[in-house]
Amino acid sequence: MRRRDSTGFTLVEVLVVIAIIGVLLAFVLPSLASARRSAETLKASAAARSLMQAYVLYANDHRDFVLPAHLTAVQAASGVQDDFGNDIFPPVSQRWVYRLGPYFEYGWAGTTHVGARAALLQEQDAILKRPNGLFQWAYEVSVFPSFGINRRYVGGDYRRQDWIDQNLHVRKLADAFQPSGLFVFASARFYVGPTQIDGYIEVNPPPLGAVYDENQQTASPSTAFGNVHPRYQNTAVVGWLDGRAGTLDLDGILDRRNWADAARLSGDPGWGP
Repeated sequence: MRRRDSTGFTLVEVLVVIAIIGVLLAFVLPSLASARRSAETLKASAAARSLMQAYVLYANDHRDFVLPAHLTAVQAASGVQDDFGNDIFPPVSQRWVYRLGPYFEYGWAGTTHVGARAALLQEQDAILKRPNGLFQWAYEVSVFPSFGINRRYVGGDYRRQDWIDQNLHVRKLADAFQPSGLFVFASARFYVGPTQIDGYIEVNPPPLGAVYDENQQTASPSTAFGNVHPRYQNTAVVGWLDGRAGTLDLDGILDRRNWADAARLSGDPGWGP
């Protein structure tokens, strides 16, 4: 009688296949994770570029004056509208977000809100149904965008008259000493209680000598990092005054020359105030 050939796998063959798959996964999974992180960085960079285009358009429409980071309540008492054409008032109207919104038709997704913050936009209907929902929506959009503005040295924060009087902030595009070396927006974060939010309206220069700590709450002045969040492979996505977008590593974030014209003019990375 002819012997029937076996069509199954032996235990050794199965183990060999499993081992090969394990080796392949060991190579592939880190590459996939790296590709995903790179894709997130690219999306954030594209958003920062769109944000800077709107920022430059605003200056073109305002005799070259750049958008202030914050206005006083009196300055922002009128003339600002929400996504639905309703007038909005302080504190929301004091912030840069809704004053820049018309320049990208309030298309928050992929401009001011990316990544985790973009998920907020899917909750619009639910937020609007709450009591005082229109205000709640505008508040959430305006106070926690993915990018914070360099409020101290670009545009100015008119709530701080002492800063305005020092005149260290860029007021016009043409006044910038080196637009390619001065960033306007950077990836930001904030803490509310135990919850971290990947986004905040403003960023500030970290204290000189600060050490970044991913787990440290923003309230700690020594490690808060000025609300800047280097969440893209230890870099922050930034929008430069010349309209470009790119990334800054931890050393670049600490370098005051990237924050202020006066620091760039002095050539001092540890310039103050």
